[in-house]
Amino acid sequence: MTTGHMEMGIKVVGVNHRTAPLDVRERFAHGAHEVPGALARVMAAGASGGVLLSTCNRTEFYLVSGDEPALEAVWSLLGERLPSTPSGGTREYGYIARDRDAVRHLYRVSSGLDSIILGESQIQGTCLGDQGVQITLVANRTQERARAIAERLGGKAVSLEEAWPHFGTTDIALCSTAAPHAVVTWERVGTIIGARRGKPLCILDLAVPRDVDPAIAQLENVFLYDVDDLQTVAAQATARRRDEIPAAERIVEEETDLFWAWYGGLGVVPTIKELRARMDDVRATEVERVLRQLDHLSPADRAQVEQFSQALLNKFLHQPTIALKQAAEEGRGYGLLEAVRRLFGMEPPA
Repeated sequence: MTTGHMEMGIKVVGVNHRTAPLDVRERFAHGAHEVPGALARVMAAGASGGVLLSTCNRTEFYLVSGDEPALEAVWSLLGERLPSTPSGGTREYGYIARDRDAVRHLYRVSSGLDSIILGESQIQGTCLGDQGVQITLVANRTQERARAIAERLGGKAVSLEEAWPHFGTTDIALCSTAAPHAVVTWERVGTIIGARRGKPLCILDLAVPRDVDPAIAQLENVFLYDVDDLQTVAAQATARRRDEIPAAERIVEEETDLFWAWYGGLGVVPTIKELRARMDDVRATEVERVLRQLDHLSPADRAQVEQFSQALLNKFLHQPTIALKQAAEEGRGYGLLEAVRRLFGMEPPA
C-alpha cells in the first residue's frame, strides 16, 4: 500500500503472564503517574498514537506506527527497569503483533480469553461471597473508597494502618493495591501473625508489583499465593469452560473482520470527500447557469431543480463510492484510488 493511512500500521508490543515470570512483570508494571511519560517517549520515537495497558497479567503498548524505532523505544524503556538485561534483551520476555493480529490480540485481551483465569472475574471478592466467604473488613488508603467497597460487600471499612492488627484474627486476606512496593511487610504484620499460634492464614496477593513481602510465607501455617500461583486454578477453569472457547474465538474473529474492513475503508474517505465536493461545485455551477436561462420558473420550481440535481449527483456518486470502499477493504484499493484522483485532477495526498 503506497498511500493513505494504512502506511501507519497498528502494533502491540509487550509482555504477559505467558512470556515473563512475576518478578519480571512487576518491574515492567507502570503506575498511572508513569504512563504519560512512557507514552511520550515512544511517541517521540515515531509513533503517531498509543495506549499503555498495565495490569497484573501484562504490560502492553498499543501503537499506531509505520516504522520500527517506536518498537525499539518500547524495548529500551522496559529494559531499563531490569537490574540486568538477559542475553536476548527484553525481547526474550515479550512479543509483537501487527495489524490484524494486533486487533485480534486486543479483542482476546478485552474478552478475558488471554487472561490467567479465563474471564478473569472469578478472582474477585463478589466470587468469594458466592462461595460462602464472609467479607468482614475492607482497608484502603482512601477511606471513602474503602467505605464504598465495604458497603457493596457487607463489610466494615478501615484505613490501612487500622488493618494490620486484624492479621491476627482473619482467615483469608486478599491484597490488591497499585503500590509500587510491598505493603504487607514483616515489620507491620510479622509479630501479629506470629501471635496466632499456628492458626492457618491464607493470603492472596493479586497485585503486580506484589503487595506482600515473600518473607511472610516463612511464618508458621501462612499460605501465600501470588498471581502466578493461580495458573493451576486457571487450568481447571479453562477445562470447565473449554466448550465455550470456540464460540468466543469465533466472535473475536468476526469482530476483527468488521474492524479491519472499517479501518481499511478509512483510506478512501478523503478522496471520496474531495470527489463529492468537486462534483457538487460542478453541479451548482451548471444549475445556476441553467436557471439564469429559465427566469420564468417559480421559486418552488427552482427549488425542485436544485433538489433533483442533488439527487442525481448522489446517485451518480453512490456506486463509485461503494466500489472504492470495497476495493480498499480487499486490499486493492490504492491503485484504483490513484486512478480516480488522476481522472478528476486531484492532487496526491500528502
